[in-house]
Amino acid sequence: MACVGLISLIRTLELQFLEPPPLLVVDYQDKIQCLRQRLSVLVALLEESEKELNVSQVEKDVIARVKDISFRAEDEIESEVMEIISNGASHERLHQILQRLAEDIEGLIEQRNTTQMLSSYNPGQSNQEHIIAGGASKLQDDAIMVGHAQELERTKEMLLQCSTQERQVISIVGMGGIGKTTMAKKIYDDPSIRSRFHLLGWATVSQDYDLRRILQDLCGCVAQMTDKEINEVKSTAELANKVRRRLMRQRYLLVVDDIWGSRGWDDLQRCFPDDSNGSRILLTTRLKEVAVYSGCSGKYVCNLPFLNSNESWMLFSQKLGSINLPPEIEEIGKRIVNKCRGLPLAITVAAGLLSKTKRSVENWQSIASAMNLPMTSDLHDQCSTILTLSYNNLPYHLKACFLYFGIFPKVRREIPTKDLLNLWITEGFVMEDSGRSLEEGAMKYLQDLIDRNLVLISKLSFIGNIKTCRLHDLLFDLCLREVKKEKFVSAFHQRSENVIELGDTEPLFEYANRWLTFRTTYIQPKFSDKYNFHKSRTLLFFFGVSGASGLPVSWRQNVSFKMIRVLDLVEISFDEAPTFDISDLILLRYLALGTIKYVRVLKHHHNLQTLIVKFPNSCRIEEIDSDEEIGSKWLQGLWKSQSLRFIKYPYPFPIDTDEIPVQDTLHTLYWVPYLRCTKEFVLKIPNVKVLGIKCSEIRAFQTETWWDNLHYLTKLEKLIVEDIESEQFELQSINSFPQSLKELKIVGTELGWEAITIISMLPNLESLKLLQAYEMGEEWVTGDGGFPKLKFLYISGAKLKNWETMSDHFPVLERLALHHCHNLEKIPEGFTDITTLQLIELKDCFPSLVESAKDIQEEQSSYGNDQLVVRDYDTRSCLQNIRSTSPMKNRMKIKADREIKEFEGGGQAVMMFFNVFYLSCFLLFSSVKDIKLLSHHLY
Repeated sequence: MACVGLISLIRTLELQFLEPPPLLVVDYQDKIQCLRQRLSVLVALLEESEKELNVSQVEKDVIARVKDISFRAEDEIESEVMEIISNGASHERLHQILQRLAEDIEGLIEQRNTTQMLSSYNPGQSNQEHIIAGGASKLQDDAIMVGHAQELERTKEMLLQCSTQERQVISIVGMGGIGKTTMAKKIYDDPSIRSRFHLLGWATVSQDYDLRRILQDLCGCVAQMTDKEINEVKSTAELANKVRRRLMRQRYLLVVDDIWGSRGWDDLQRCFPDDSNGSRILLTTRLKEVAVYSGCSGKYVCNLPFLNSNESWMLFSQKLGSINLPPEIEEIGKRIVNKCRGLPLAITVAAGLLSKTKRSVENWQSIASAMNLPMTSDLHDQCSTILTLSYNNLPYHLKACFLYFGIFPKVRREIPTKDLLNLWITEGFVMEDSGRSLEEGAMKYLQDLIDRNLVLISKLSFIGNIKTCRLHDLLFDLCLREVKKEKFVSAFHQRSENVIELGDTEPLFEYANRWLTFRTTYIQPKFSDKYNFHKSRTLLFFFGVSGASGLPVSWRQNVSFKMIRVLDLVEISFDEAPTFDISDLILLRYLALGTIKYVRVLKHHHNLQTLIVKFPNSCRIEEIDSDEEIGSKWLQGLWKSQSLRFIKYPYPFPIDTDEIPVQDTLHTLYWVPYLRCTKEFVLKIPNVKVLGIKCSEIRAFQTETWWDNLHYLTKLEKLIVEDIESEQFELQSINSFPQSLKELKIVGTELGWEAITIISMLPNLESLKLLQAYEMGEEWVTGDGGFPKLKFLYISGAKLKNWETMSDHFPVLERLALHHCHNLEKIPEGFTDITTLQLIELKDCFPSLVESAKDIQEEQSSYGNDQLVVRDYDTRSCLQNIRSTSPMKNRMKIKADREIKEFEGGGQAVMMFFNVFYLSCFLLFSSVKDIKLLSHHLY
């Protein structure tokens, strides 16, 4: 497997020598460009060699030699670059290294005897004639489910029956890949199921389960806690109590997916109260004994059978797409489906492989032949063969991306998409394309893996973007086998209080330990001197089994990570200055930190592309002020790097316009102080596509002027403005926004509804989010044109009254979300006429608002439109969650919260004083209606 080494080497040559501005200016750039092209030729040739399940020994030897040459060359090139930058060494040795590499590559190509293939090779196209370039498929919430119709209906009946009021457990049992999770998801999203239960929650357990992570997931979906609120809970027991308290006296449905043992059930079921009100728990498991242990009697166990031949072909056809196959190819396809023996995962992966293969008898027959195993072989072996064949047929860049999933612990089933894509780019897996950015290319790679059914979508954002993704267990096992076989990933575990030792993967060759993951539960992890990490490229730290952060960590400087390009220390909370010095990591491209307080500033930042600093859990004012002051000094020099692509820093980023060079590659930037949004600054970030702006200061300066400067950002697609304390501003004209804007999110502003008319004129706007819109007024101001392209509308905290005409403005609206809109009692009937509507999401709203949404759903259904889904969160608890209805009250509460924290430990008298203070503020500023609602609830 030479994919990682070759792809990484090509990208290193581009970054160091070819992309403007190059890190090193050399007078033999043409030779490097030629070398890069020859490496691309070698990639294309090796992709062909690795497609078969059984690669000849001669080909294996060539592949091994390619891997060794590429890793060695990259190490030598980057080591020499460090010498030139740090010590001013001459370029002579670097030139020699590149010359020797060119000779080695030519020798490898000649060894493959590829003269005829080279003559027809076009660097602009793939020479894999039988591979089809896949387009991005439409993302959907629901997975395709074929077959198991009787089992589906029977399970739904068990969940809905009212004869048993005690808490009842129902289990779906079957082997891996048979469709248990797909069926559970179908049930979980069914409108009849959702309307039956007050609360719904989903927790994925897995074999190596992590109780804290599971409870965090339940807090998110059941208690509707934010990520920040969840992270502030240090104790696992406290998380369990929050889940239990939220479920008490509620009729709930919980899906406990992929549970493997009795211990996992014992740990979880303590959080699930039985109030004899019809609550249900739906388990999915591979082991019938686990279902029995959880309390399921025989009639409450649903055993999923394999698909029959007709169902198998139907699933294959759906996954393949609406394609009419010639009879001779269809016959081969049916033979391939029969080899899957009714296992849905094997069928979908086979369909994903064939969907990317040109439809010819020769190509399909070669795949069918590669799947040949005796029919007496074990079903697991047959499935493994199909999965391996699909992996082998991936292009090199997708193989590298797939293998990278192996760096994440298995217990972390859901991987944030933004983090994953940034890591792929940093590692060099995403190739340059003149027609798209690296971020767009990385997203296309992910979509390609999804289209091949090798990667699953876990969560979608409100606007339908992929928020998290994961691998099926069987595919994750395949990934781990490959990375361990190639010695790419080494997992380290702290087995004692004194030292971290290497885990299951031992370094057997010189370039092992390329990707390192460290997992420890001890406060002061230390490294053994017996391992050599001087050629490692990636270091990720996971605290504890779950990766929970919060405990202080001290590093021992007994190892060298000088070649590191990815360093993720987000889950480390330093309580003292670490001796592990990152200031001289010249090759560092990706840096993620939990704090910058004790981390020395980077001296060499030429290669840095991604900087992520986690938002602190602490709300103590003195700590936040200290972090901001340190950050101002710490970050100032980073602007000198012209490789920056992604910056996410929790406070307004320190900006000195005179010191900043033009950042042509900068794609994403959080957060910019609004007073720094001058024309001079925005012209220095011309290609930014995602921008976050903080308005957190009250100044006499006319704040509306900074909006007008944003129209210089002609490529801006997503804009987030968080305005907590500033005064109301006005939008003078449409020029205040770039015409390219697709997503606009405004938080906490006193912007009036009149501005909506200006916003509606944006020609490409698809998503509009207005959060904490308490002071926008009560009158929806109509505009002439409406929102011709708006698909997603999210409003939180608004006090709209006359919004009957609002529905006329959204002809293509797909999703509507209304959160904490306490005075809204009905959705206008005009929304019934929006035929594109797919989702109405309501949270903490009155039951009458939910009923009007369901009326719209029923009316659309009567017209034949069954795609509209209504999701209701916390409606029944709306009266006990009456919240402040103006920024003034929010600010008073924030200020009081801060004062309370400063008085921690001061006794109950202080707390009682502030409780009375809150109640007084509520009575002073709330409407009569709100007070009546509160008094009704208390009564």
